[in-house]
Amino acid sequence: MLILLSIPLSWSQEKHTLPEDKINKEQLLNLVNQIRAEGCQCGDTYMPPVPPLKWNDTLAKSAFLHSKDMVDKNYHSHYSLDGKGPNQRAYKLKYTSDVGIGENICAGAENEVEAVNGWKGSPEHCKNMMNEKWTEMGIGMYKGRWTQVFGGKKQSIDKK
Repeated sequence: MLILLSIPLSWSQEKHTLPEDKINKEQLLNLVNQIRAEGCQCGDTYMPPVPPLKWNDTLAKSAFLHSKDMVDKNYHSHYSLDGKGPNQRAYKLKYTSDVGIGENICAGAENEVEAVNGWKGSPEHCKNMMNEKWTEMGIGMYKGRWTQVFGGKKQSIDKK
């Protein structure tokens, strides 16, 4: 069973060494950017094509750590058991976004294609992936729990 949750939220980037999460980052980025390039039907809403995202290692680390925390503490939510949400987790890693923070999570996907297709098949997750304000993302997975985190820099948007 694939369980999905989506949340668009509102936050400097520093390089971090990621734990081994055994995902194909290039494939994930390509899958998401292909959907963004083609436009997508998200439930009853057609989302037109939007610019591609860039991979961000800090967002990927935040995503991985949240996936691991959900597995280790046996919950499935955008908010950790201590009440911290995507903004606080990104901020703790010194990431800031000029356009907010968004997050998709899912459980049960066995690979990159299943995770992205699961998000694409859920209207709110799909809209989050297609949000043109996002300029970068990172994805982390731990024991079948996937987290996708979005952010952006205004200067990246202004350079369109």
